[in-house]
Amino acid sequence: MADFAHFAVACEPALGSEPGAFLAAYSEAKRTAESELLDNSLVAQAVIKTIQRGEAPTPWEERPQALLDRLGGVMSEQELRQPRWPKTARGLSGELKRITPALLASEGISVTFNESRSTARLVAITWPDDYRPRDEPQY
Repeated sequence: MADFAHFAVACEPALGSEPGAFLAAYSEAKRTAESELLDNSLVAQAVIKTIQRGEAPTPWEERPQALLDRLGGVMSEQELRQPRWPKTARGLSGELKRITPALLASEGISVTFNESRSTARLVAITWPDDYRPRDEPQY
């Protein structure tokens, strides 16, 4: 994508575009895609709810199954029955890996995985001390 962006910026004068128009449009499209991803991810909603309610330990490090159980505790029964809700720790890890870039870019929430064979597999979730959600969610 970096090569494409570099090429598109170089083409702006020939296309009659204002300087920086491509990067502005690209940045806005990226923000929109990240926002939609988080809005459609039940796991992202559960992570944000847990942090907002102060129900997340600090530091927040848990095994994937314990994390799935904790996140499930803030969701309604109807949400837990949705096909988008992970049923296993492995499914949760996959969904977290998929949404991590958007969580970090939009919310400042970082998710890291310790998958060392010599220690317990842990998921660590961190957020800024002054964390406020990007929008007041409708979760």
